[in-house]
Amino acid sequence: MFTNDTAVTRIAVDDRETIYGINSSGKPVLYGNEGWTNLDLGDHSEQYTMIDVAVAVNDDTVWYVAEEGLYYVHGPNMTLDGSRSFGMKAIAPMKAPDPSHPGAVGEAWGVINWSGGGGLAYSAGDAWVFKTGDSSMIGDVADVSTSVNYAWLLKTDGTVWATSTGYTGQRVGTNFTARSICGGQGDYCFAVGTDGKPYRTTDPNPL
Repeated sequence: MFTNDTAVTRIAVDDRETIYGINSSGKPVLYGNEGWTNLDLGDHSEQYTMIDVAVAVNDDTVWYVAEEGLYYVHGPNMTLDGSRSFGMKAIAPMKAPDPSHPGAVGEAWGVINWSGGGGLAYSAGDAWVFKTGDSSMIGDVADVSTSVNYAWLLKTDGTVWATSTGYTGQRVGTNFTARSICGGQGDYCFAVGTDGKPYRTTDPNPL
């Protein structure tokens, strides 16, 4: 897909089939009237390069992650800046922050720059947590997606894992390694394998 001769490299779609994207220049875009238009996220967002986009499963807000570690939450009558000092790399949102509560960050799973690699983090609404005492959440994570009961993790070695706590997980879809993942509506995850074929983690064969 292209916007003003610039390819759109990532997309996310909400329940109303509104299509959000990131173009090859790293700018947020929105599809409408048979074409792509720039999406204004405010707060000087035009100076940042977006690397991830996802739609929250519970409220259809769209979340953008910038290469510089910030993230933005955009929805009807709201655009919020969720800057974090540790740097966000990928996000799998469930629910937007409550704008009436200063400091709220929303409910989401995220991948953060931590210990030289990608570490899992979770927010139940008020704060990001990636460590409890001496126990850290799962590391070596490249990407995260979500469904009703699980967070789905793409590890840096291409394996796919499921977790409900963030601290322990189980490998799923053991017959393949993956390039990308997408949470399903049930207790499974979809993936694009390193062989270029689509998989579901409950099925040993490509779709």
